[in-house]
Amino acid sequence: MSRSAHNPSVLEALAYLRLRFPATTIWFGNHTRSFWALTETGFIEAPTPVALVQALQRTFPTRGTAPVPRLRPYARPPHRRPIAA
Repeated sequence: MSRSAHNPSVLEALAYLRLRFPATTIWFGNHTRSFWALTETGFIEAPTPVALVQALQRTFPTRGTAPVPRLRPYARPPHRRPIAA
């Protein structure tokens, strides 16, 4: 059975990878016959889904998902007094 983006086993692997790494763009390259991921640090290519998981875990060592983005501290708006009538 050939591997292509329409092959059920490839589609199943892509669904799993996308659930496991939701903040990462993941696809299968029909011409390269490889699994790919686009991360903040660049492209990752792997011959199998397992190899891609391992590479992504090295890139994002905590729980296998993309790191939580750093958010600015929440700044409360200045308190406004009601206007007296």
